[in-house]
Order: sequence, then C-alpha cells, then structure tokens
Amino acid sequence: MANITSKELMFLEDNIKMMQNSINFIAGVSDQITDVSLKNLCQQCVNHHKSDINILSRFIENPNIQ
Repeated sequence: MANITSKELMFLEDNIKMMQNSINFIAGVSDQITDVSLKNLCQQCVNHHKSDINILSRFIENPNIQ
C-alpha cells in the first residue's frame, strides 16, 4: 500500500485537532456541571474522543496500516 497523501495527512491532522478541541470543550463543560450522570457522560465522550485520536494518530505514525 502506498503512503498517505499530503491531503490525507491534512485531513487526519484536522480531525485530530477538532477532536482535541471537543475534548477541551467537554472537559470545560464537565467542570461547570454538578449532575453526576452528566459528568459521567462527559467523561465517556472524552474517553471516546481520546480513543479516536489514538486510532487516527496511528495512521500518521505508520501510514501503511489498513
């Protein structure tokens, strides 16, 4: 398989940045709310986005994986 193109790399980097921004936003919201169930939901969302970032980062680190 060929290496990723510069356009694909830019797409991956942009998505990672958007997910990091979402993590920051959700963490900020979580700090302001008192409802425990909502805080747990926020934490689940943060964990999901972090997992997605790790997956996308692997494509940048090793562009030959499928």
